Amino acid sequence: MAKTLEIMILTHNRINYLKETILSILSSTVKDIKITVLNNASDDGTEEYLDKLSIKHSNINHIKHSTLIPASENTKSAICNMTCDYAVIFHDDDIMHPQFIEAVLKIINEFEDIDLICTGKNTF
Repeated sequence: MAKTLEIMILTHNRINYLKETILSILSSTVKDIKITVLNNASDDGTEEYLDKLSIKHSNINHIKHSTLIPASENTKSAICNMTCDYAVIFHDDDIMHPQFIEAVLKIINEFEDIDLICTGKNTF
């Protein structure tokens, strides 16, 4: 059976970056990948943006923390709230290569003993 993958995006008050990040994920060669945004008490319109986006894209979910929590706690929350076999932890200023999800799915479905995949960083 194919393993599932969820993209978890951590954000706090950076809606313009978040929009670019989500657009890069939606432009992936793999469509309908589950995306969960962990909104760390943003007050810049992030919640309203995500509400509208989740109506248009049923694969997008968001969790809003009512108070600002440390980044490490938001990361822990992402792990505790994942619903797929594997998760990619992304930040609101990351841009995803269009073939990234395809490559990760290939690896996790080809090998039985994958616990962690690390990638390099490119700066534009």
